[in-house]
Amino acid sequence: MAGTVVLIHAGDSVRPAYEAVLGGLSLHLVEAGGYSASYDGTKGLAAAHPSVAAYIPTIAPGWKPGDPLVLVGFSAGCWALRSWLEDAANRRVATAVVLLDGLHSAGDALRCDATALAGVIEYARDPDKLCVVTHTEIIPPGYASTTACAAVVEDAAPDAVVLGYPGRTAEAHMNQLRAVGPAVLRDEVLPFLAEGKHRLGWVAVAALLGTIAIGIGWLLGARR
Repeated sequence: MAGTVVLIHAGDSVRPAYEAVLGGLSLHLVEAGGYSASYDGTKGLAAAHPSVAAYIPTIAPGWKPGDPLVLVGFSAGCWALRSWLEDAANRRVATAVVLLDGLHSAGDALRCDATALAGVIEYARDPDKLCVVTHTEIIPPGYASTTACAAVVEDAAPDAVVLGYPGRTAEAHMNQLRAVGPAVLRDEVLPFLAEGKHRLGWVAVAALLGTIAIGIGWLLGARR
């Protein structure tokens, strides 16, 4: 299976765990360092590179629009995805999106601002896309938790895959990158990509059969 996976806010130490499950998909890591400001649409990665279609070839030269593209954000890296998905063109480019314990908004532990997640929700509502949101039980200081924001996405977009995990420690958070991420790619993303390929194959077959039927009909009509 061909395609590209871009993992944002991760270093080479996790590469073996991801490559072990990806098969023929190529993996590219992006690590800007720091917190959400390094990735968001105000002055971070998404601000410097607002177009996904233009940015991805700079880090994954083998990718071109139309090829499968999986965007994975961990922690602060989810802010890049949240910003990118506000743009309809970016939503069309991404085949699947995974947000690992990093989807936040203004608010508090129990109250997430749905308007801040509008792009994610719109993407998750698309039946031809896959959106996976994971969360721990961590309560952040002074803004909405990943638990609260995952619930908002799940309520607004029933097609989204929302996965909750126990734990309120730094280790539980890092486990999202080290173990949950590879598991989500193996159990959710790869089957989705395989299903999509199969579905497209049948669409092509149906179109071909339709063309053949039209041709036969024309020939029979011409012989009368």
